[in-house]
Amino acid sequence: MSFLPHAGVASQTIDIYYSMSIAGTLCFFDLDLLNHPTAFFEAIEEVQPTVFFGNAVVYERVYHRLKENRKAMSGFQRLFLDWTSSAIRSRHFEKKKYNGGGGGGATGAEGGDESQANKLLASPAKKVAQWQTSVARNTVCKKYKESLGFTSRTVFLSRGDPISDEVLKFLSGFDILVHESFGQSENCGLLTANIPKRYSKLGTTGKTMPGIKTKVVSTENMPKGYFTEGTEYDIGEVSCYGRNVFMGYLNRETETREVLGEDGWLNLGHFGYLDPDDYLVVHGKRENFVTLRNGEIVIPAKLEQQVRLELPCVRHAVLVGDGQDYVAVLLTLQTMAEDDENSRSQSPRLSEDAGKWFKNARFELRTVDDVLDHLNHGGLRHAIQAGIDRANQCFIKTSHMIGDWRILPNQFTYPV
Repeated sequence: MSFLPHAGVASQTIDIYYSMSIAGTLCFFDLDLLNHPTAFFEAIEEVQPTVFFGNAVVYERVYHRLKENRKAMSGFQRLFLDWTSSAIRSRHFEKKKYNGGGGGGATGAEGGDESQANKLLASPAKKVAQWQTSVARNTVCKKYKESLGFTSRTVFLSRGDPISDEVLKFLSGFDILVHESFGQSENCGLLTANIPKRYSKLGTTGKTMPGIKTKVVSTENMPKGYFTEGTEYDIGEVSCYGRNVFMGYLNRETETREVLGEDGWLNLGHFGYLDPDDYLVVHGKRENFVTLRNGEIVIPAKLEQQVRLELPCVRHAVLVGDGQDYVAVLLTLQTMAEDDENSRSQSPRLSEDAGKWFKNARFELRTVDDVLDHLNHGGLRHAIQAGIDRANQCFIKTSHMIGDWRILPNQFTYPV
C-alpha cells in the first residue's frame, strides 16, 4: 500500500520499482492517509499488506494504537499480553547473541543459524522457550497484529529518521520487526539496509548493500555532543562510493564539489558509526543539529520523538534554541483533517486520539482553542509538563533538556 509522497526517492524505490521487480500489487488511496489516522488503519485492515513501508512517524502511530488497545484490557488480559510480548521480544534478542549481533541495549538480530543457539540451551529449557514463543505468537500476538490489519507474513520496512529504541523494542514484542535502512537521493536512495530473513539488528540502519562501499570519516571540526562522549566507536561523517552515486547537481558546481570528492566518494553529511559487525548507526545531519551557547550539540530528532511518544496528543514537536542556553520545543496537536477529501489542511478540531488523551487527563476538550484557553486552569499545563519531563529523562545533562514549550494554534505547513 502506498501512502508516502512519491517526491521522495525511497517511496519510489519501494512502492514502484520493488513492486514491479516482484510482480507485486500496489494499492493507492484517494485520501491522504497520513492526515486521516482512522482511515489509515482501515486501509491497512482492507489491504492486509505483505510489505509495509513507513517512516518513524508511521510506526509511532502503530505504537500508540497498540498502547491504547493495552489500556482497554482488564488486569489479567494485560498481564497475559505482557508475558507473551516479553517471550517474543526475548526470543528475538536471544537470536542476536548467537548470530554475531554484538553490543547490547536496543539491538537484536534475526536470521542466521539457530541450531547453534539451540545447542547451547539445555533440552528442557529449549522446549519451554519454544513452547512459550509458539503460544505467544499464535495467540495474543497474532490477534493484535491482525486487529491492525497485519498478518504473520507482513514484512516491515522503514527509511528516514531513526526510530526510537522504545518503539522498536515495544513493537518487537508483537512480532513486528522493523527493518530500517538509510540512503539519500544522491545515491539512489539506498546505502545500507536490514534484510528480512538474512540479517537485521534493531537500532541500526543495516549493512552496506552489494556493490557499494561505505566509510566513516572523522574530521577536525567534528561537533562535540552527548553522542560523541564516552563512546567506543569512531564517529564521523558517512561517505559512500559506487555506481549508484549521482554525477552532481545540475548547474550547481559549487554545491557538487562540497559533497562529491574528486575520487568519487559522496559525503552524505550524516554523522554516525560502523559497529564491529559493520552495521551502520546514523545520528543525524549536521545542519539539523541545535548548537547551544556553550558549544554543546543537541540532536533534535531523538528528543522530538520522545516528546511524541510521551504525549500522544502531539502531532509535531520542533526543537529550537540555536545559540541559546537551553532548548525549547514548539508543539502542534493532533487534529482532524478538513471534511473536504481533496483538502490537505487540518481543521481546529482535535483528533479522536488527542481527545481521548485529554479525557484521560480529566479534560473535556474538543478544539485547539479549547486547549489554549485551559492551559492555565485546572492543571492542564502540569499534565503536559509531566510528559515533557518524562521525555527529558533520555538525557543526562540538564542543558540538553527541554526548558520551555509552546503549543501553536495552527499546524506547520510545508512548501509544495
